[in-house]
Amino acid sequence: MSRSSRFGKRIAAAEHTIALMLGLAASWLAERGTAIGLGCSFRFTAAVREGDTLELKWLVTQTYFKESLSGLIVCFEGEARNQDGLVAMTGTLEMLLQE
Repeated sequence: MSRSSRFGKRIAAAEHTIALMLGLAASWLAERGTAIGLGCSFRFTAAVREGDTLELKWLVTQTYFKESLSGLIVCFEGEARNQDGLVAMTGTLEMLLQE
């Protein structure tokens, strides 16, 4: 059935790719303190096909101290690219980092 789909082979569920991206950010933040998610948004631009190798990347775009939350707000922009350099997903993430 998957070979007759518009993608030609099985594709990863969007939730799986999101989980990989969030796990990467969470691992990085956990080394620096307690992290609490404030919001995220993802946009899918290409299918992640069976057998693809992904490169996941987050870039810190802004940080600022938020007195009322007693911590540092860390804003990220990220992407997931396949082995051919095709961007499969972009995203933004906002986290609260506390010591």
